[in-house]
Amino acid sequence: MSNIFINTGTINGNVSQNEAQRERFENVSSRTASEQAGYDYDVAISYASRQTRFVSRVAKILRLEGLRVFFAPDCEEEFIAQNMVEKFYTIYRYRCLYVASFISAEYLESDICMEEISSALLRTRDEGRNCLIPICMEKESLKDLLEKQKHPIPLLDPDVNYIAVYGKNGMLKEVEVADKIRRVVQKQIREK
Repeated sequence: MSNIFINTGTINGNVSQNEAQRERFENVSSRTASEQAGYDYDVAISYASRQTRFVSRVAKILRLEGLRVFFAPDCEEEFIAQNMVEKFYTIYRYRCLYVASFISAEYLESDICMEEISSALLRTRDEGRNCLIPICMEKESLKDLLEKQKHPIPLLDPDVNYIAVYGKNGMLKEVEVADKIRRVVQKQIREK
């Protein structure tokens, strides 16, 4: 005879199971909707290697929430002996609903990161909808960071709304950043 355990508690102390079940249902519905729109991923993550630890946790949380996430380190075997520039361009330009760009000073200095964010900005222009979720990983504002780095990203408005990891209340946790990304993705899917 096997034992069956039923969890009747709460999640994070303030979200009831019914609310959590409703959110999981919405995630399943959103996955179906973005698949129907022809995207392989709900969100593709673009970041500089210095942020790998933080970003990998965000990717894991997004997956647990039911989103289909492209996070390059999880796909290393899939891309062995392939041209990564071409593969990544295709993913960031055509195969994801959104690109979540974790922008830092290192990010702005990386040619690969600039290709990834530029792909998202080209899609934004071509599709007439926002395809980019910018996340500022520095303590300064995104506008100040872009000005300091001589604004190397074409088409990105320095006054764009973004997710600030460092705010007046301290640093956001990975789960908070993931929740903000999830909300943006699900809102877009519901509007379709």
